[in-house]
Amino acid sequence: EDNQPCIHIATNPVTSHRTRHVAMHFNFVREKLQAGLICVQHCPTGDMLADALTKCLPAPQLAKLHQAILNTMV
Repeated sequence: EDNQPCIHIATNPVTSHRTRHVAMHFNFVREKLQAGLICVQHCPTGDMLADALTKCLPAPQLAKLHQAILNTMV
């Protein structure tokens, strides 16, 4: 899933018929954004850490993401 539309939905209080099914989820996120508890930012496709666990990646990309995961756990 591309995260730019998700960021737009979370930061934009207007909902449409296409986003109604996720309104509760994004209302929760929007509340946390407005309270200053979280921030959302774009993450380039090549830096998606979850891809290391969910996709078949070329060895160099897999190694890069595994190293990034290990670095975030420290």
